[in-house]
Amino acid sequence: MPDTKVEDGDPLDVMVYTEDTLVTGCLAQCRPIGIIEVEQSKNGKPVRNDRVVAIPVLSKVYEPIRLIDELPKVLVKEWVTFFAYYQQMNGNSFRVLDIKDGNAAMEAVRKIIS
Repeated sequence: MPDTKVEDGDPLDVMVYTEDTLVTGCLAQCRPIGIIEVEQSKNGKPVRNDRVVAIPVLSKVYEPIRLIDELPKVLVKEWVTFFAYYQQMNGNSFRVLDIKDGNAAMEAVRKIIS
């Protein structure tokens, strides 16, 4: 998310679940449906590096989805496994703290941009 900075020093990570192909770094108007709260190591120190999960507001296929709990459980598990493996390959740890709804995601965004 542009113009944001979270505990790991990078912009807030947003995973956009869409039927369209998006280029990394593009801007898309989305609505959050959840947040995967995680702790990972960066330079040997534990830091939060949450991932907001969002749906594009113009999505025709996923428009009915309002909560992360409405996604297939196996899909969310695959994302978590990918992130854990990616961090492990870079010599970092990765631990899921919680998975929360879109309200928690919006609160996290508000904290960062205010």
